[in-house]
Amino acid sequence: MARAMNWGGAASRARARRHGTEDLGGSVNGAQARKEAVDAEMVTRVLRCACGHRGKVELPAAMLAGRKFRCRACSKVMS
Repeated sequence: MARAMNWGGAASRARARRHGTEDLGGSVNGAQARKEAVDAEMVTRVLRCACGHRGKVELPAAMLAGRKFRCRACSKVMS
């Protein structure tokens, strides 16, 4: 059984060829755009304690700024 033709995608590729622009691989719906924006803001930080314990934190940049973390092993505040 043949797959249905995606006429919207074909039309946008044809328009891109006519106008000399690059095709970016299709449109992105709103939910996907929000997810990509959140992923772009995510920051991974490795925390090290004086006791030798290490931990990895992945949070949005706005939440990570100015936040202090506590070591699970010795309960000291890590930098």
